[in-house]
Amino acid sequence: MSLKKNKRIVLGADPGAVPLKNMIKKHLITSGFEITDINGERTDLPFYEAAAKACHFLLEGNADLGILLCGTGAGVCIAASQFAGITAVCCESVKTARQARVINDANVMTMGAMIVNEETACAMADAFTSASFGEGLEASVRDFLKDAVKKIAELRS
Repeated sequence: MSLKKNKRIVLGADPGAVPLKNMIKKHLITSGFEITDINGERTDLPFYEAAAKACHFLLEGNADLGILLCGTGAGVCIAASQFAGITAVCCESVKTARQARVINDANVMTMGAMIVNEETACAMADAFTSASFGEGLEASVRDFLKDAVKKIAELRS
């Protein structure tokens, strides 16, 4: 893997997604990432608790990005999206994972253990962690997206 712009990743999962989280964790460690697994030794965290712990960790500046897993990815995405400063996207493909960073400046990717297989999950993690906001886009598109991110934040106020 090339230069890692986002080296510190926080991971979390509900009970049904722990095996896939562990596979992603192993893959990212092998790729040179610094991983914080908010589950620790626990395999019984409900989806909302895993999301909350990871989001607090990320918002405190202890990680660059987060990856959360549950059965479909929707539950942890909804829970994570409740935190101001978190932009979570539920992804089911490598393309979506990459574009969530490039176009949407997402800082949390969620996925479902019932939806994606191990190979796809690891490829999605690679795509999400290696991409950056606006990367590869024309200047006018980057400027539009930066402005859109600001306007969306204003809507929350």
